[in-house]
Amino acid sequence: MVHVFFVLLMERVKYCFLMGLGSDVISQMGGASLYIFAYCMTGLLIRRTFFPQTPPSSTVVAATLVAAGAFLLPIVGFLATRKPHVYVETMAYWHLGTPMILTDHHMYYHSLAFCFAGIWATLVTKLNAPWFSAQAKAFRRCEAAGGAA
Repeated sequence: MVHVFFVLLMERVKYCFLMGLGSDVISQMGGASLYIFAYCMTGLLIRRTFFPQTPPSSTVVAATLVAAGAFLLPIVGFLATRKPHVYVETMAYWHLGTPMILTDHHMYYHSLAFCFAGIWATLVTKLNAPWFSAQAKAFRRCEAAGGAA
């Protein structure tokens, strides 16, 4: 799924650079990278917290989070407002859970998405910091068998 997203993003990069629209693509790629990092770190945190003995794949957890952010948040937003005109006015806030908000052509949404993804990525990185430090302390260099390197 992530591979398909990157292939589509790279096609858009190629098109935009050929058409001279580079800064928009850089913004989208930076935002998509922040979202992917935040989703993966959140998936790791959920996997370690709720499934410590028999963990599911982190990819499955991250994909479930992407689906929840892409589908559940807008549906909850629409049901919470119960008025189509109010939902349209607040639509960007309900779509912050998905990196597809970066495809909107309003730079306000790009800034909003960058702030959201940056704060989210920073928060989950700090929450995963004890695990990272434990992994770094437990690291042992693999010795080559038979002296061949």
